[in-house]
Amino acid sequence: MTAPRMAVDTPAEAQLYIEVSTAGRVTTLRLVGTVNAYTVPKLAARIDDAVKHGAWSIVVSLAEVDQVDAEVGIGVLLRALRRMQALDGYLVVADPSDLIRRAVKARGLALVLAVFPAEEAAVDFLASWRAA
Repeated sequence: MTAPRMAVDTPAEAQLYIEVSTAGRVTTLRLVGTVNAYTVPKLAARIDDAVKHGAWSIVVSLAEVDQVDAEVGIGVLLRALRRMQALDGYLVVADPSDLIRRAVKARGLALVLAVFPAEEAAVDFLASWRAA
């Protein structure tokens, strides 16, 4: 006899909302809330949806992220970046917290994962990168 499966509830403080907008082939994902082990699958699914709908470039805006597990968050972004690069696309991060900036730098990822101080700068970069 197997034990009944227990439902795992996401803690109330672990909420993540993702606003999606598209300008040409650049898709922007604006994250609001918490990025951690509970919410990363939602972010990964949104990135997958963007790719399935033809996004060549993705901006992940972290301006409204109030808490982040840097290990988990950077991991999902790196996996998404590799996937985008395999499709001749690109993924960048905009408006990161100091924690994310330090985590990217400490891991030597600054040459791999482009980080922009503002969403507009990231979108402009990707639009011009795609046009080149």
